[in-house]
Amino acid sequence: MSLEFRLLRIPVRIHVWFLITGFFLWQLQTEGSDSTRGLPTLLVTIAILAQGVLMHELGHALVGRSYGLSPRIELLALGGLTWWDGGEPLTPRRRILVSFAGPAVGLVLGAPALVWALMAPPAHPVAAYALSFFWFVNFGWAIFNLMPMMPLDGGNIMAAVFEIFSRERGRLMARYVSFGVIGLLVAGAAALEDGLLAVFLAFLAFGNYQGMKAERIFRERLAGLRDEALAQADGAEEDAPEIETDPALDALARGDGAGVVAGAEQRLDEATEVEDRDEAWHLMAWGRLLLEDAAGAREALDQMSGDRAADPALDGAIALATDDVELALERLLVALREGQVDGFVESRLVEAARASGDYGALRERLAALPDERVSPELVHRIEAAAFRAGLFEQAAGYGEWLWERTGHGLAAFNVACAMTRLERHGDAMSWLERARDAEFVDPEVYDQDEDLESLRLRPEWKAFRASLGP
Repeated sequence: MSLEFRLLRIPVRIHVWFLITGFFLWQLQTEGSDSTRGLPTLLVTIAILAQGVLMHELGHALVGRSYGLSPRIELLALGGLTWWDGGEPLTPRRRILVSFAGPAVGLVLGAPALVWALMAPPAHPVAAYALSFFWFVNFGWAIFNLMPMMPLDGGNIMAAVFEIFSRERGRLMARYVSFGVIGLLVAGAAALEDGLLAVFLAFLAFGNYQGMKAERIFRERLAGLRDEALAQADGAEEDAPEIETDPALDALARGDGAGVVAGAEQRLDEATEVEDRDEAWHLMAWGRLLLEDAAGAREALDQMSGDRAADPALDGAIALATDDVELALERLLVALREGQVDGFVESRLVEAARASGDYGALRERLAALPDERVSPELVHRIEAAAFRAGLFEQAAGYGEWLWERTGHGLAAFNVACAMTRLERHGDAMSWLERARDAEFVDPEVYDQDEDLESLRLRPEWKAFRASLGP
């Protein structure tokens, strides 16, 4: 459920969860104050919250549009986002201006309100509350947003600055700095006993960890593609003149999305054959995906003639980024079937499994593939995802499959943990005995794993534990 409209010709969507966030924020802001606890301040809170977030995102959108981008704005549970549906990739310097534009709007709007609140605050409680909340949402949040932590605007500005000096490692350097700043703020939150801030910072830290992991895997995949292309070039006729390095493929290997897009556009300008145009659009899709423009990547694939099929790994990654989970699963499984057994495909397959929640159906589809196409590491990662989701029956199925394939004691141990969570203690003990017999015998693991807590209370545990040694 959402409210959709256009503001200055920019599509805007306000999700219902944004309004619910406003309600909870109102409860926090007015807790313990009878003078501001009521319907007037609730309406004021939601109105000012919508104004502040919308104006912030509008700042990004208008500056981005001036550089040829096509923006759309969404107000979500934890704030707002500005998406780009098309346009040329921006240079780092222009990205700095786009990122700064949002907080700049808040500073301009909030600073006079802050001065007013300090110099001559209104006497009426609701008016005073409205003025205080207005400067807090506009000015206060703008200051916080400028802190050097990704994915806040300050973090994106920092990443763009680093990319000016090192296009290949700029974002990675920004991630490391973000972790440092988050660590300092967590220490401050602990000292102030501010649990809400600590939780928010934990989300930021997890997001940066996921971003680092995704970027590393993405670069591995791109490097692999470049190596394949160079190998094909090396296999050309020996007497042929030396082939110059392709700028688009070089950019692909560096993870330079803007460079890939620029190279693809040059290819499109020079292409005279359908085959050449298809290759250019294919590269364009990789570049757009690298720039986190999933909609633009999908549009690039849609421009292909159909004579050449898109790389299923690329197609699946784009489908996942655009929330088409079923298509993502289908295409990523095709990539595995065709031999693309690598971290890029496997990581996105795990993400798609989490998004679908139907681990059992995915296991059947994976089991239909040749064993060499489904690595034990992939099975283990999907098993762990199902377990964390509380789907212990499905996690046990993956663990049993992994045990059949590898005979590794850890696989049996994980099945025992799932069985214990299902309160199938007899089955759990049987699987622990298999783990022990497969030389998975670290007593500390058995004694401390919290998933076995209820099993350790069973009468049969004592004899089993003794079999592990001291």
